[in-house]
Amino acid sequence: MQLRCSIWLLITFKLFLFLFLFFGSQPRALAGTEETSCYLKDGQEAACQTFTFEDGVSIHVARIRHPATGTNSGKSPVLFLAGGPGQAAIEAFGAQAKRLRKMFRGRDLIFVDQLGVGQSHPINCKGVDLYGLPKTLETPELTKYMVRCGRELTASTKAPLILKGQYGTDGFVQLLEALRNKLKIKRWSLFGASYGTRVAVRYSIIYPNALDAVILEGIAGHRLRLFANLKDGFEPSLRAYERSREMQTPGASRTILQMFEALKAKAPINVKVNDPTTLEPLTIAMTTDLLVSAISTVLYDPNLTGNLPVMLQSALEGDYNPLVAPTLLSDFSVNVMMFYTVACSEDFPFVKKDEYYLPNQYEAIKTICDAWPQFPVEESFRSLVEIHVPTLLLGGDADPATPPQYPRQLVNYLKTSKYFEFKGYGHSVHYLPCARKLIQDFLKDPEKVATLDGECIGNSHAPGFFQNNWGPQ
Repeated sequence: MQLRCSIWLLITFKLFLFLFLFFGSQPRALAGTEETSCYLKDGQEAACQTFTFEDGVSIHVARIRHPATGTNSGKSPVLFLAGGPGQAAIEAFGAQAKRLRKMFRGRDLIFVDQLGVGQSHPINCKGVDLYGLPKTLETPELTKYMVRCGRELTASTKAPLILKGQYGTDGFVQLLEALRNKLKIKRWSLFGASYGTRVAVRYSIIYPNALDAVILEGIAGHRLRLFANLKDGFEPSLRAYERSREMQTPGASRTILQMFEALKAKAPINVKVNDPTTLEPLTIAMTTDLLVSAISTVLYDPNLTGNLPVMLQSALEGDYNPLVAPTLLSDFSVNVMMFYTVACSEDFPFVKKDEYYLPNQYEAIKTICDAWPQFPVEESFRSLVEIHVPTLLLGGDADPATPPQYPRQLVNYLKTSKYFEFKGYGHSVHYLPCARKLIQDFLKDPEKVATLDGECIGNSHAPGFFQNNWGPQ
């Protein structure tokens, strides 16, 4: 049995990724709204808001609102925007609700599923798991299937909504503003992660007066385009992790990047591993795509990054099990169809062939996007303007998806903001004690974000690195 996953699908799904964007979406006039109960796939009850447009089309958006813990003395609620594109916020943040309610004590938390996923007017094709394709598809099979899916969507009742940009970033921003008005919320704050930062920045541009504060994590600058970000982020993230490793355990015989290059030189190669859930033997074609995917999966999880040197060394010695197991076990919780609905319009047209990091990635993506329904996006829509909404930016210097040069550029446009960078950490940092403190201090008085003290970052040591199977050194 072969593993058929490709990096261009696995990496870009986790992203998240976001690019800021597009001033040319066509807002559509709302004729009315209605609220009903709806149920998530786990049976949890949520509220579904149905928006009806003047042309008679109705769209339902699912949300869950967690009431504030402690005393809510008029503090604005926090709206959470998930990644992808194609990730459901209710699922992505729901598992963290208890911790987030403590972090944002005194504020209501609102999780809204992005349009096209979860219970928010989902996009789907027949016979596909909405939250991740089966790992039994090789790249040619996958490409053929997604082409078939794109043609199916083109002929579906959702095609007019896609072609009008309703499933795009601006379409979602419009519905969020309509939801705020329906809920009679004077102003709210945003927490955007990965692709959610694209939505948050776009909302800040269009509706600045509706916001008290914005928190961005896993941040992209206006240069980021999905599919091309790996060239900016993957190898630099390995170097950043190596710097942390060298500080902890100097004198390693080979760097992380050197071990990656040695494994890449062996690809493609068929390797035997065991399925981590069934222990059944598998034969895997270890291509460069899968190698980068496996390493990136590890880089996304701070609980695994310390194991990377041992995983790479084990693979060099012929045992790929430790390196590929996280990829085989991973659940990306991303609606593949929604991902391409956004990325084929907002990203692919603006990426040149030589900007792809992986071989054959461009051809596969082009084949899919050529068959996918697309809405118009102009290059000029990428231009950023000055934003004065108080904004806190948090990121890691070892982020393979949204490398630190992106927020360093973006902060120049955010005139009431401050960026904090955590050494040796990747795509997510909000769970760190120092990041929690920065978020809480920021929300006490967002206008004073420039005065925030990031001294605690010095105590946020990168995860310890394993030098052998006995643990971190």
